Amino acid sequence: MTIPKAWIAGISGRGVILAALLACLQPAPAAGGAEPAAAPSTGRGNGFKFSLLPKSLQRRPALDFHVITELTDAGRKVAPPSAAAPAYYIAQPGQFTQMGTNTSAGERPPDLAQLTRAMEKALANGGYLKAAPGTPLPSIAVVFNYGSFARFSLQMYDMADDQLLAEAIPDSTPMVRTDERSTDALLKIVLQDKAAREDVLQRATLVGGEKFTRELARVFKEEAEIRLGNQALSELGFSEIDAAGPFHRFFDGNSNLMMLVEDSFNDCYFVIASAFDYVAMKKGQRVLLWRTKMTVSASGVSMTESLPALVVSAGPYLGKDMADAITVSRRISREGKVELGELKIIESDVPLPGATGDAHGSTPQTGKPAESDRSKP
Repeated sequence: MTIPKAWIAGISGRGVILAALLACLQPAPAAGGAEPAAAPSTGRGNGFKFSLLPKSLQRRPALDFHVITELTDAGRKVAPPSAAAPAYYIAQPGQFTQMGTNTSAGERPPDLAQLTRAMEKALANGGYLKAAPGTPLPSIAVVFNYGSFARFSLQMYDMADDQLLAEAIPDSTPMVRTDERSTDALLKIVLQDKAAREDVLQRATLVGGEKFTRELARVFKEEAEIRLGNQALSELGFSEIDAAGPFHRFFDGNSNLMMLVEDSFNDCYFVIASAFDYVAMKKGQRVLLWRTKMTVSASGVSMTESLPALVVSAGPYLGKDMADAITVSRRISREGKVELGELKIIESDVPLPGATGDAHGSTPQTGKPAESDRSKP
C-alpha cells in the first residue's frame, strides 16, 4: 500500500511521528533491489557503546553515577576536612521517597543498614568521621534521603498518536510501544506540556544541580520561542531547526552534558545527603552547610544493587564545592558480593578533590575524558 504524501503533510503537530509510523507500512523492496543499510550503533555519548545484552541481564553492568555538591554561604565559611584534620558528624537516615506523578507500585527500597554503611564509607573517604565516645564532638549532622523519581506517563500521548493513525488509515492496528523514547520525541512533549516540563526540571535539580537546571530551563524557553515563531516549520515537525536549535547545541556540548540531559528526561534513583551545623541544630536552628545529590538511571537496575554503589562512588565529592555535576562510570557485580569496577570520570571540568589545592580542598588538575567500555556484559 502506498501512502499519499498529502495525508502526512495534512496532519498537524505530530506530522513527523506519524510519518515514521506510516513509513513502517511501506512495502519491502522487490527481489534484486538494494538491501537497506544496517543501522549504526548508538550510545549515550561520544565514544560510549551499549552491550547488546540488556543491562538487566548483564552480570557486571556499567552504571553512570551523577554527583553534584552545592555549598551554602554558611558552608563556604567552614574549613573543609582533611586526613590530618577530619570533621566529625552524627548521621540520621531519612526516609524512602517516591517522586513524580507516575510512580511504580510496590517499588522495593534498598536495605537501610547497607545504605548506611555505604554512606559511612563515603563520608570517611571525604574526610568526615562518625562521632563516638572518645572522639571530638560532632560539628555537623548529616541527614540522607533516598528514593526514585519516575518520568511522566506517556499513555495519553500514545493514545493521541493512535487516534491520528486511525484517522489517516481506517482499521489500522495501534503500534506496540515500549516505555523507551528518544530524547527528541520527549522534547516535543516537554515543550508543549507545562507539567511534563516541570517534571523534567525537577528531576534535573537532582541529576545536575541548580545551575544545570537553570541552563536547561533557559534552553527550553529559547527552543520553544524558535519553534513557535516558525509555524510553517512547526507543521513539518521542526525538521529544519531541530539539529541546530538551542536544545541540541546544549545537549551536544559534551558527553557529560548529554548524559545529564538524558537522565533528566527519564526515571532515576537518588540519594541526597544534607549537612547541617550541629551546634546550631542543638539550639533549634537549621543551618544548611552543603547538600550532595547523587543519581543513577533506573533503567535495567534496582535500587538495592545500585544505590550503595552510587553512594560509595560519590565519597570524594561529599561536602566539596563543585561548579558542575560530575559523572563517573563503574561496573557493579551481581554475583552475590559487593564489587565495584574501576571508576572512570566522564568528560568533566570539575577538579578532583585532594588534600592540597584551593580553599575547597581541590587540586588544580582536570579530569581527563575517559571512555567506558560497554561492549562486555
